[in-house]
Amino acid sequence: MFGSALLFLVSMFSSSAQALSCLYGPYKFIPKDNTKNIPINAKPHIWYATEEFEESTVILRNDKTNKPVATRYTNTGINAVLRIEPDENLLQNTSYSIIQKSDDGSKKYTLSTFTTGSDVDTIPPATTNVASIQKNHKKNAWGSWKNLEIALDSYEENTFYKVEVSERKDFSDSELSYIFASGKTFSIGRKLCYSNLSMDPSKAKWIKVSVIDAAGNMSSETKPFEIGCRSTSHPIHMLLTILSVPLIAFRHRDKRLCTQPMGSSSNKGSFFTAASHQGSRRNKERRSRNKGD
Repeated sequence: MFGSALLFLVSMFSSSAQALSCLYGPYKFIPKDNTKNIPINAKPHIWYATEEFEESTVILRNDKTNKPVATRYTNTGINAVLRIEPDENLLQNTSYSIIQKSDDGSKKYTLSTFTTGSDVDTIPPATTNVASIQKNHKKNAWGSWKNLEIALDSYEENTFYKVEVSERKDFSDSELSYIFASGKTFSIGRKLCYSNLSMDPSKAKWIKVSVIDAAGNMSSETKPFEIGCRSTSHPIHMLLTILSVPLIAFRHRDKRLCTQPMGSSSNKGSFFTAASHQGSRRNKERRSRNKGD
C-alpha cells in the first residue's frame, strides 16, 4: 500500500520476449514506514530512482490536522536524494506522512507514515567500521554491472550512509554517495538500471563511511579503508595472529590483510609485519653464512 503504489515500471524487451523492469520514482524513505518514536527534529529523506523529480510534488503532512507542515525541500544533488527540513520541530507523539503527488497533482501516494516521540535527538550515531569489500563485476543478457559490495560491522535502524570513494589515498578526487541503510551490507556502483557512483568502481581504491540518522546527526567517518583488503579485525586475521603465521601466503592484493590503515603510525607495525621482517633478516643471515662456508 505504502510507497509501492508509486513505483512505476519501465520495461525493456528482448527478442525472447523477456523484460527487465526498472524502478521509476521514489523507492526508499527515512523514516521508514510505520516506525515510531522518531525524534521531533527529524529530517526525512527520499531516494528517487532517477534525477528527474520535482521538489514541489512532495508534502510532509500532519495526520492529526491533515495539513501540510511548513518545510524546506532540498535536492541534495547526490544520488537523487531529497531532504525534507521542517521549519520547526515536529509535534510530540504525533503521526506524520510523507506524501508524493503525481506530476499533474491529480493523485497522491503515501510513501511513509511515522510517529514522533517526545525527544530532540542531537547525539550522532556510533561510528561504524568497514569489515570487508568485495568487487562484483558481471554481465548478462541485459547488460553489465560493476558494484562494490561493502560490509560494515554495525547497523542502526532509520539511518543512511554517506560514502566517500576515491582513487587516491588523500581523497582529493573523492565522490560522495548517500546510500539507504537496510542492514550491515550495501552495494555501490553501476547497476543495470541506474548508478549511484559516477566513478568506475574497478578504479576505486579507498573508501570512508559515515552514518547519518533520522535527525541528520552524522557519526565520525571510518578510517580510510583500502579496497582489496580485509579488516584487521577479521576473525582470520585474529586467528593467524595467535598462530604467528607470516603473511607470505596472503600477498595477493585482493586477499591481503589491511594491517596499516592510513593515518596510523608507520612505526606501529602489526605482529605480522614484524614477523615477516624478522623472517627476512634470518633468510639474509642464512645466505651470508652459506656464502661464508
